[in-house]
Amino acid sequence: MSTIEERQVILRMLEAGKITADEAARLLAALQRGRASSETGRTSGPPGTGTVRLVVTDLTTGRPRATGRLPIGLAEPLARLLGRWLPAERAADLEVVTAAMRGGERGKVFDLVDHEHGHRVEVFLE
Repeated sequence: MSTIEERQVILRMLEAGKITADEAARLLAALQRGRASSETGRTSGPPGTGTVRLVVTDLTTGRPRATGRLPIGLAEPLARLLGRWLPAERAADLEVVTAAMRGGERGKVFDLVDHEHGHRVEVFLE
């Protein structure tokens, strides 16, 4: 996916109310940093460094249903795991997480409260 397409995905999610303006700004900045890094050959660290932490919480009890940590380099397995918890219409949200990983973002990069299925999904890049 090109940077233009990634920006369009982020802006469509903002327009649809799936992410906040702050989250959109953070993700757009991460895309810009990623593009600048690739153009200059500089990165924010060695490729594939850092950890992705997933937390799925039961909304009724407030207790974790699932938690996990993976090296950022293993993002594909995380996407499959996250896909199990996301409603089908939210699959584009995985692109937001991927863009944040490519951009070197840190902190909470994804937060979804799914009242229909009774859980909250959070993704942190550390």
